[in-house]
Amino acid sequence: MKVIPFPTDFYTYHEPSNKEDLIRACKKAPKDKDQRFSWGKLSISKRERIDATEIYNELIPCIEEFCNDLEIKSVGIKVIDAWRNTYKKGYHQEPHDHRGSDLACVIFLDDYKEDQSTLYFTNMRHWCEPSDEWTNILNVHSWKMSPPRGGVMFFPSHMLHGVTPHNSKKERTTVSLNMTLNVQLINN
Repeated sequence: MKVIPFPTDFYTYHEPSNKEDLIRACKKAPKDKDQRFSWGKLSISKRERIDATEIYNELIPCIEEFCNDLEIKSVGIKVIDAWRNTYKKGYHQEPHDHRGSDLACVIFLDDYKEDQSTLYFTNMRHWCEPSDEWTNILNVHSWKMSPPRGGVMFFPSHMLHGVTPHNSKKERTTVSLNMTLNVQLINN
């Protein structure tokens, strides 16, 4: 039996049963009055801050599943930032993290097509590896997501991630949320 000493940093991926309601809430979310962004200066994308109230309500089944996956008894999740991302041909997001929050969430509003942008994560642990031999054994420097329409990804906000260049004429849209957590573990 193989034992892994540390769990993966990639939290959970969900395909919600209420995905059509979640997608509708993401598309209808009203724009926020404040459209200033202090990050993403190297990215090329259309971003708009949105009110996430209805999105959060539709995310509750995914949040409950997320808690079960991580053996969390109760969690107080507060959305502190939400925005819609639209990727046109040539648009992308540079590698970045979301410090200042605990958890990041991406909701995919379109089915992935081969020439479209992809969310990717960079394994920063390989920068600390003592030799190239670990690289040969583990061979995990980055990981790309190709989720279907309505998929939801939760991950720790400190994880380095980005979006590859979009090569399609058809736009691709996602919604991103930054959240804070107040967690009580099941074992406590």
